[in-house]
Amino acid sequence: MNGYEALRNSAAWIDLSARGKIRLTGEDRARLLHAIATNQIQALKPGEGCYTFFLNAQGRILADANVLCEAESLLLDTEPEARASLFAHLDQYIIADDATPEDVTESLATIAIEGPGAAEVLATLGAPLPQAEQSWQAWNGRIVLRASTTGGNGWMIFVPSQEKQTLIDSLGDLPQADAEAARIVRIENGKPRYGDEITERFLVQETGQMRAVNFTKG
Repeated sequence: MNGYEALRNSAAWIDLSARGKIRLTGEDRARLLHAIATNQIQALKPGEGCYTFFLNAQGRILADANVLCEAESLLLDTEPEARASLFAHLDQYIIADDATPEDVTESLATIAIEGPGAAEVLATLGAPLPQAEQSWQAWNGRIVLRASTTGGNGWMIFVPSQEKQTLIDSLGDLPQADAEAARIVRIENGKPRYGDEITERFLVQETGQMRAVNFTKG
């Protein structure tokens, strides 16, 4: 079974390690991120997360990100194209704040398990299955996030880079979906991607992704 068929009919794994990962620490981390993101950040508790946009001075979309609330930090997962610009965006707003961004992309790999049978694959691995969208659970030094890049059923596993191959080996004969297969399924599912259908030319309301916005956060 090829990657496309697996994503459509069973499950496949996708290597998302190129996605940018930025960890924000410091006492003011939530307040700072809350002020510059479109979604509610300050109310997040460890194990929770959200999907959000970051905007430029003209209100156009500079980046999108999954934000994971950890006990002592916030982990931002973003598209490869937005990695550098998002880091610079965070850094420019830190003046007297106790907040420090760290690019952890190289030290943290990401493997997605997506498709109708993704839950069964994770259960076979003994991994937790967070059910609420954007929620996450720890798994033996790894993080399992309920989020899909193709618009279907899926989870993302963040693993120390040195353990990436061990995780892949544990998947056995589970098919790998390459970037093209994932792109086709994503488009068929109507899920836009920053860097393709969403760019810095767009305003938030033009994307249809209003789950990234909280209108009452103040």
